Amino acid sequence: MPAALPRSRRTAVIEAFARLGNAQAAAIEAGVGHTTALRFLAQAGVRRGGPRSPAVHPHRLSNEQEAEVARRSAGERSGSLAREFGVGVFTIRKVAKARGCTMFGRGNRVREFVAEDLKAMHELWASGYSQSEIAKRYGCTRDAVSVALRRAGLHVETRHASGPRHGQWNGGRTTVAGGYVRVLVAPDDPMASMSNWSGYVLEHRLVMARHLGRPLLPAETVHHKNGQRDDNRIENLELWASRHPRGERVEEAKHCPTCTCGSGGHS
Repeated sequence: MPAALPRSRRTAVIEAFARLGNAQAAAIEAGVGHTTALRFLAQAGVRRGGPRSPAVHPHRLSNEQEAEVARRSAGERSGSLAREFGVGVFTIRKVAKARGCTMFGRGNRVREFVAEDLKAMHELWASGYSQSEIAKRYGCTRDAVSVALRRAGLHVETRHASGPRHGQWNGGRTTVAGGYVRVLVAPDDPMASMSNWSGYVLEHRLVMARHLGRPLLPAETVHHKNGQRDDNRIENLELWASRHPRGERVEEAKHCPTCTCGSGGHS
């Protein structure tokens, strides 16, 4: 059995109804369900119905609000619009009908967009945005965007967000298997020929290439002197003409201050 709501929530419903005169609007403001609000009002002996003051009538929307409701009614549910504008579902449907609009119904109906929205979606797609990114901007599904773009005569293929728009974007710098670091380079970068299909280059190779002023050859490798694969300072890197062995040089290995092995690795 669910826990009883606090008395403060019940008081909030009654006070909201006294101001708004509408149970559903009071429920939304108090953060409870419509049925719960009706039960609270009945338990408190509050009578619903009768004349209400136009000044606090919850069904009143400004001309700008009605125009916004009419514009969005073809693609959004009446319930979500009602919650956003703080009115009842009946009011949303009434406004849409009065302005000659058809509400977005249940089933598999696809949202329709006005010419201005289609143009903006076309521009976003041409600039590299994915269908999912466009859908988030318009508060609709990816399928609705796909249908709209296809109806506009565009060839729509699967496209994933990239760069700063990607959910896992980390500034173009990431760590890969083995502890190596790779960085993103621009397509017009002089070292872009060293990048993989996604535009990334291993950072230690990129640092050495910029130091030399030329892209590295495929057979050339870069060795980390101290064995730390994420320490890509140029003084820690060494160019090899072929593959090099793993590990660090004995003379560059770190030792404790009291070491007596005689390797000379400490000062």
